[in-house]
Amino acid sequence: MKLTTRGGFVKYFPLFFWLWSFFSSTDSEKKTLNVALVGDLTGSGDTLSVHNYINDRNLTKISLQLEAFPLNGTSFEDISKRFCSKVLDSNVTVIILQTKRDKLACFVEHLASYFKIPVISSGKAGPPLSAKKHFSIYVRELPSSSSTLQFTVLVDLFRYAGKRRAFIIVSDDTSYELALQYFNENDDRISSNIINLAASEKQDIIQQLLRIKSSTACAVFLLCNSKLAHLILWLAKDLRLISHDVLWILSEKSLRDIQDVYMLPSLIYLMRQHKYERWEDFNRRHLIDSLSLVQRTFESMSDDVVQDYLWKPSNCSQTPVWKKGEQLHRLLSVAANDKRSLKNETYEILYLQTPDDKEKVWVQLGKWTAEGLSFQPSQLSNSEENSISEITRLRAAVVEYPPLTMKANFDENNGCFQGLECKKFIGNTANFTKHCCYGLAIDVLKYVASQLQFEPIVYFVRDGNYGAKNTTADTWNGIVRDILDEEADIAIDLMANEARSEVIDFSLRWTYAGLALLVLVGEKKVDQLDFSFFYPFTTYLWISIIGVVNLFLGFLWLADRISPYGHHRSRRPGFRDGFDLSGSMWYCWGMCFDNQFVDSRPRSFSARAMAVVLAIFALMCVTSYTANLTAHLLSDDTIPDVTGIRDPKITDPNTAISYGVVKSSYVDSYFELNEDPIMQSMFQRMRDKKHLVNNFTDGVERVKHRQLDVFISEVLSLDYEVAKQKSPTYPRLQVVGANEPFAETGYSYAFRKNSPWKPKFDFVINRMKADNKPSDLYKKWVSSGEDKSEDRHQLLSVRSLSGVFFLGASLALVASLFLFLENKLFAKGFIYANICTDPIVEKGQRKLSAEVKRKLLDFSKFAKEVEEYPDISGYMHNRRRRTLMLKSLYNPKSVKRKYEETGEQVTATSSV
Repeated sequence: MKLTTRGGFVKYFPLFFWLWSFFSSTDSEKKTLNVALVGDLTGSGDTLSVHNYINDRNLTKISLQLEAFPLNGTSFEDISKRFCSKVLDSNVTVIILQTKRDKLACFVEHLASYFKIPVISSGKAGPPLSAKKHFSIYVRELPSSSSTLQFTVLVDLFRYAGKRRAFIIVSDDTSYELALQYFNENDDRISSNIINLAASEKQDIIQQLLRIKSSTACAVFLLCNSKLAHLILWLAKDLRLISHDVLWILSEKSLRDIQDVYMLPSLIYLMRQHKYERWEDFNRRHLIDSLSLVQRTFESMSDDVVQDYLWKPSNCSQTPVWKKGEQLHRLLSVAANDKRSLKNETYEILYLQTPDDKEKVWVQLGKWTAEGLSFQPSQLSNSEENSISEITRLRAAVVEYPPLTMKANFDENNGCFQGLECKKFIGNTANFTKHCCYGLAIDVLKYVASQLQFEPIVYFVRDGNYGAKNTTADTWNGIVRDILDEEADIAIDLMANEARSEVIDFSLRWTYAGLALLVLVGEKKVDQLDFSFFYPFTTYLWISIIGVVNLFLGFLWLADRISPYGHHRSRRPGFRDGFDLSGSMWYCWGMCFDNQFVDSRPRSFSARAMAVVLAIFALMCVTSYTANLTAHLLSDDTIPDVTGIRDPKITDPNTAISYGVVKSSYVDSYFELNEDPIMQSMFQRMRDKKHLVNNFTDGVERVKHRQLDVFISEVLSLDYEVAKQKSPTYPRLQVVGANEPFAETGYSYAFRKNSPWKPKFDFVINRMKADNKPSDLYKKWVSSGEDKSEDRHQLLSVRSLSGVFFLGASLALVASLFLFLENKLFAKGFIYANICTDPIVEKGQRKLSAEVKRKLLDFSKFAKEVEEYPDISGYMHNRRRRTLMLKSLYNPKSVKRKYEETGEQVTATSSV
């Protein structure tokens, strides 16, 4: 390739020398392709990368000749003249434009479009759609190589952060069309709303921001000019739209003309291509990519077609429109959008950090490559162990606090089956013992570590405290002190408050929590015999039910006796005594207890109607009793002495109820720093009574042993303690105020001030929440325990039904007593002989008292002579009738005849 320098472009000579040294060695029969480098050309820079690129290429069909035309300090009129005198006269086929000035880029593109010469630009997003016919030769800027690459990076970033719905704000028609086309083709990846604010007034922008605020969107991407982006950001800040809940991402285009980052609000992110240290480095990369684009386009053509696309020299004033220019533009655009050209592209993800008393700075969080989005770990820890391997190690200080962090014995042979290996130091020495740490916070830490590619080094803080401030000495203890002294890099389950936030940074909350009360219920004395099966009904209701059933008993017997259709007035022999008073009693009480084997039943319609009413009454009583008894057995009928933190029994200064919290914890500081006089009085009482416990386990044990009446702590930990209870007996632990906890807060990660790890953790926590992992982990560590504890409701103890057994034994004893009396009366002759079916042998006392029995029980002087044999005609009639009905199942035609014959042959009892 032959290299020609014009316009005093001496500074670029080393760069072009390498190009010339490569292309001049090609075959002389190759077609020469002239390429013009136009723009703000300020320096040459290092040419090694260009040289390496050239050595890797083997051009077979063309030889490139690069012409340089600097436009520094040139007016538009002079640019027009030089364009004709140099660009056209030099037979330029493709123009490579490098400038940061949008107006200059637009003017040069307009000139080139007049002659249909393709332009490869790096300084402008693109012409408006309304001017497309004038800019038909424009090729999207390089080195992006793809007009939709930034949207691909954006979608990957949204998905990683767990954002499913977003707004895309653009300021020109080209970006609007490209965004609309991309998200319509990829609508399954993310739900997007594209807003074009080109030439919009301030009031229109406010209306769109209010629309975003009222929607469920959780991410906004600004792909607009710098002036509009600056206005949108500050209006959004005034509307309280910029927060941890909404992810704001700037494009490189939106930040291009903003020189000072202090003009931007905090809590925003930037997505840009790989940042070069100098503008010359970027131009060099752009030049290499542009030449690569031209090379791929022409090398894919045949020899005859290559000649057709070479520009023919002509007079500037009489140069016609190049007919092949638009077709060459399309070929260059296809090559620019080839996915294979994206393999070397890299995007950087940055976060605007605001250090205290320092200027705002952009901190890199991660990068995007063709392989996807990843967060690169930084060497942020001062631990000497970092030098052992390349992976970053972060020291995590923890406190044993179920179910967040718990420890188990460490197995030297097998290690830890669950959780992570952790250390517990012995006193203030460097000696330590190994344990296995597990729990809800440990599981979350393992997930975050896998996403951010670091190794956590977990250890228990020496004094066992989370961190409280000594206002007198202005010092901290616990985990907060370790973070300030750089002994720890992170804390995994710290709760944020105003005092702590002044000295350390907190991430987003990975789970929410609140404060509640832990009490011991069921301390009342329980009777040895439990008659709780009587509790569903009151005493008056039991008496009423018994009275109603006995009343129905008498009415049924009376109705059946008086009715002409009853048993008493039946003309059939033996039916008059079919439903006597004892039969009515057996029938009524049998109906109440669903006894299906009742022999005596009412015969009259009036008695049967009354029986239906009794059945409905019995059904309602039985079902109501069953439901209430079930609810009574399954419910915890013990009521705690307090109802909440504002209960007068607690807030009263002279109360006899004792309560406590864990010292140097969030709960401790909540009462100590609270401006409410009631809370301050409660803290003063706890401190004076020495009810500030050492740790969570100590507080729970004090409640169990009645050394504390109330223990105040986080709901999550209290639920865990209640859920893991296995004993079905009283007393039991119970949480008061779990449904409406006070002082709602949550668990966060803590870092040193201005730590670059904070925004990375925020990204992962957002993603974790979107995947609902905190809820799944809560079910694993808390809800699973509740499921096991529910077995105590299904398995009743002997004491629960002791009253039933006592009642059954008592009734059996009464029945035995009646049995004894019956035998005694029978032996004395006070039982009628016709009750028994077998012949009675009268001997002994019964024989001597037979005459006495007749005199006592026969009151009628004209008693009829007892028949020698009982009348069984009715019994025989019913038996024959049932037999015939069974035979009729297989011979129904002879039913009537058999019945008539049988009726004629009925034999009287007296003739038997």
